[in-house]
Amino acid sequence: MTTIFFPNILDDRGAAEFSNKVLMSMAEPELIFDFGELDFVEPFGIMLAAQALRYAFMKCNKDNSNVGVRFLNLTDDDGKLRPSVNRLIFFNFFDHVNWNIYEKGKVQKPALECIPIMKITKQDIKAMEEVNFMASIKKYSIFLSKILFSSDYKKEIDIISYFFSEIINNVFQHSKTDKCYVVAQKWRKDSVDIVVSDEGVGITESLAGKYGMKDNIMAIRKSLQFGISKDSKNVNKSEKTGAGLFSISKIGEKMGGFSIFSKNDLLVFEGQRFSMFRLPMVGTIVKVSVDLSNSESFFAKLEGVIAEGERLASK
Repeated sequence: MTTIFFPNILDDRGAAEFSNKVLMSMAEPELIFDFGELDFVEPFGIMLAAQALRYAFMKCNKDNSNVGVRFLNLTDDDGKLRPSVNRLIFFNFFDHVNWNIYEKGKVQKPALECIPIMKITKQDIKAMEEVNFMASIKKYSIFLSKILFSSDYKKEIDIISYFFSEIINNVFQHSKTDKCYVVAQKWRKDSVDIVVSDEGVGITESLAGKYGMKDNIMAIRKSLQFGISKDSKNVNKSEKTGAGLFSISKIGEKMGGFSIFSKNDLLVFEGQRFSMFRLPMVGTIVKVSVDLSNSESFFAKLEGVIAEGERLASK
């Protein structure tokens, strides 16, 4: 029997440490999850922890090994759900892990606009019925952005839909899967966290055929360069092939933060600060934090980032 404590803050680092404990404890006959120290949760932390638990228990089922699960401190001394647990429930954390531990009628909606964990399939995208798949992704991304912002915020919708469309397109181009998951949060101070995950092959396998990539960290770093595609070693300037993760990572680093996990490794970029974590699980998760306080200059910055990428790739 092992007790795993949720961290005080379920952010990138907190979720990485929590997920590693989960993945390293699956040989135990029983796991106790204690929510008593959990005060605050963020979208990336929600998604990473949920994906780790989902992967760990799916693997146990495949291996025909049964792990008992118990929960501590879901409620306070008055029997009410802890605010942090309420937030996890609203964000579909427990549903994503396939744990049914609550009554939905007791859950309160957070005050800020958000997108709980939501599955998106290729069929959902095709249902947009645009002229091509990328155009349908852009239309779907506008739909997602309008969950966070009312139609009056056109500039903000344009910016957020850009991030959604680039990351979702990257999933369906490279992951060899027909679905992904999104979660997002609009914060009070003109900032948004966007997270997209999949349970596909991962970046290293995606790039292996064209680039011979074997080292996972090197493959992730390679994917963040301009012009990198599983289909071609060359930069297609007219279509800006491979600009997606490059531009998202650079803008994220400049405007708030960027994190990427892919099959065993998590890289976290926070300004000048950089961290790496080892997590033995599959899939890919991308997070970008965007400061919208200077939204008027966003697309000018984006053009500058892409131009710099083209310049570096042409050397």
